[in-house]
Amino acid sequence: MDRIVDEARHSAGPVRLMGLFGLSNLSATRYVLSAHPDKRSDPIAP
Repeated sequence: MDRIVDEARHSAGPVRLMGLFGLSNLSATRYVLSAHPDKRSDPIAP
């Protein structure tokens, strides 16, 4: 798990995590969003 988190910090691409670790789209996206909270879309923003 530490390796996945470390890779998510270095690359903001869930597709890379999916290829490297065999993760589902949802899991890879969650890792990326947890490592890069600034990438999260704001549902309230115009």
